Amino acid sequence: MKVCSEPCKIGRKSSARDRCACVCESSRIIKSNCCPAEKGLATLKVYNLRAKGLYGDVHTKTDGTVTVTYGTQIKRTETIDNNDNPRWPETFEFGPIKIRMANKLNFKVYDADSSWNSELLGKCSFDLRSGVVRDACVFKYGTFFFTYEVKCAPSLQGPQCNQHKSSPMAAPLADIFSSRNGVLIKDIPRLELALNNSDKFNFKATYGKLMML
Repeated sequence: MKVCSEPCKIGRKSSARDRCACVCESSRIIKSNCCPAEKGLATLKVYNLRAKGLYGDVHTKTDGTVTVTYGTQIKRTETIDNNDNPRWPETFEFGPIKIRMANKLNFKVYDADSSWNSELLGKCSFDLRSGVVRDACVFKYGTFFFTYEVKCAPSLQGPQCNQHKSSPMAAPLADIFSSRNGVLIKDIPRLELALNNSDKFNFKATYGKLMML
């Protein structure tokens, strides 16, 4: 019989082979062993698109629209008519992406006079980095503002999500645990001894979490 130190976290489940080993639902960005499928994997969200001081027409105000491109994905906002200081309401979810040096986040702002006649007011490109980023593009007439968020796939970190995030187990416990979450009943005395002799662990806090499954 086996005692598990804690239940599986949300989004994970117990392995059919080992009730104390947690596994993940495999997807495009993560394997069943909860490791990333490859480096550079992340999700991308672009939002808070707005502009100030646009100038498209001499006689009327700007009918502004924006295209947002990353890789082969192209998103486009609605057109906001007669407004030189538009705020676009869209939030664009690009889903799983791979951050590559060759790929940039591209913005193009247009004055859409009609469905077939759009004047490019300005464009800009940015290298992605992880976290929430707020930035702006300065055009000849006006400034465009945006926010994006890049979240690295599980177990990845770094500006380009290309570094593995380690989660080592303390040496005194490594040879006792049969998995990260499991310990055999017969080894509980050894676990208690290891915890009491380790200044990195609070035995009462850790032992108190042990659950009989």
